Amino acid sequence: MKKKQRAEQMRREKDRKELDELLRDSSEGEIDLQKYREQRSKMRRAEAARSRYQRMSEAERKVYNQRRRLRALGLDPDMPKGAFIDNEAIREHIKMANAKKAEAARLRYHRMTAEEKREYNQRRTESFRKRRLEEEILLSTPAGRISAEALQKAQQIMIRNARKAEAARARYQKMSPEQRKEYNMRRAQAKKMRALSRENRGLGNSNCSQG
Repeated sequence: MKKKQRAEQMRREKDRKELDELLRDSSEGEIDLQKYREQRSKMRRAEAARSRYQRMSEAERKVYNQRRRLRALGLDPDMPKGAFIDNEAIREHIKMANAKKAEAARLRYHRMTAEEKREYNQRRTESFRKRRLEEEILLSTPAGRISAEALQKAQQIMIRNARKAEAARARYQKMSPEQRKEYNMRRAQAKKMRALSRENRGLGNSNCSQG
């Protein structure tokens, strides 16, 4: 009961603050009640939406976020999946939207300080490593031991990996001998760094178990 009373008291204080702000903003010293009601209603709807999202399961959040992305692209979330693939205009629309997002991300990155870039790159590397490990575990699990949804995801990963490998082969074929030499050196260096990283993690885990 006390928790409810505190929540109600906090809500009233919040409403009073909003009311004070509206009074300050009014040049005539008169509150715009309609504006106040709209603002309060909007904030309560947003709070209710946040609360609903927090109560969702991971699968429900995935569906919810997918529907939001489709609406942001101007698409009907209830349209059958096949309709998106068959529609060339929609594919082009999605391609352009993704290009805009990538450009916005590049601009944000260039505005970062050296320290922010370092932290950002570290987070991306960790996220990529985690996702790659999850995918490797999923792909190595026998089909009879995973759900239909997980099996479908594994198939999608395999298709994506095959496409990426084919695109990489095509790019490699177009390279000059000098470009190939540089590319192979970078790959060898990256492979060496990954091996060292795995070795360091292994040593760290060994030390923890001994301690």
